[in-house]
Amino acid sequence: MVQSAAVSDFEKDYRLVRLPCGFYSVHSDRYGETNHPFVGPEAEATALYVDQVRLPGRLKPGTPMVIWDIGLGAGANILSAFRVLSGSAGHVVAVSFDQSLAPLRLTHQNPGHMAGLAHFAGAVGHVLETGYHRWQQGRLLIEWHVLETDFPDFLAGPHPAHLPRPEVIFYDAYSPGKNPEMWMGSNFAHLFNRLEGREAILVTYSRSTMVRVGLLLAGFFVGSGQGTGMKEETTLAATRLSDLERPLDHAWLLRASRSTAAEPLENRAYQRRPLRPETLARLRAHPQFVGGTEGGTLTADFAD
Repeated sequence: MVQSAAVSDFEKDYRLVRLPCGFYSVHSDRYGETNHPFVGPEAEATALYVDQVRLPGRLKPGTPMVIWDIGLGAGANILSAFRVLSGSAGHVVAVSFDQSLAPLRLTHQNPGHMAGLAHFAGAVGHVLETGYHRWQQGRLLIEWHVLETDFPDFLAGPHPAHLPRPEVIFYDAYSPGKNPEMWMGSNFAHLFNRLEGREAILVTYSRSTMVRVGLLLAGFFVGSGQGTGMKEETTLAATRLSDLERPLDHAWLLRASRSTAAEPLENRAYQRRPLRPETLARLRAHPQFVGGTEGGTLTADFAD
């Protein structure tokens, strides 16, 4: 995501492209990147953001499951979640964030090219008009908020009273090199603080060392996630160490200490830097690397 701009400025920056696998996805000329470029939007979204966190198993009777969908794009991640959850009974509240709704409009305007997501065309139409839609999908009650906003600014500000805090977080911004403002250490610190001690899990396609360090310093436990497309692995972060099947270990910490691009981003400019001595000291003191305890023991020092 980038700083706010008029919607008309963004509309021309996105277009549908046909992938080598035969599916269509959205390409951003502004960032020079294509969403879900290898196996198509629905397949990648389902494998990475839905199946990996075992989403249906997180539904609990009488309690809404809250998903923050950060980097809404064309809607593949959250609409795939709705599709998979539709066979279950429960209540899900989703809050989607993006700087522009232009990619979602492409999904809505081209149902023939985005067939896997077209089932929710009515819901997409509603949120594009009003920013909110509530409906019953079988035995599942769905509430969907869509916010067109600069996400770092949103995190740095007061929490809106009407928005629930998340327990599942999809973090799917454009890459750190192209979209550094979305990967700043301060974002992860503010996000961790928004949880206010609630159990939560975050999933992202990035395996960047600087991203993982930023998540650790914010207070999360961090582990390797399954591969997708051409990526050998992705990243999971959680407030409980026990929620990670493959937590980062001391061998990873040693590699991070030798990396030339491990220090978290501090501002909206992309910089590749090795870890500062004080950053490395904080990592070594993280409970993940000193025996492991449950979350909440670190202070999110990046926060304002």
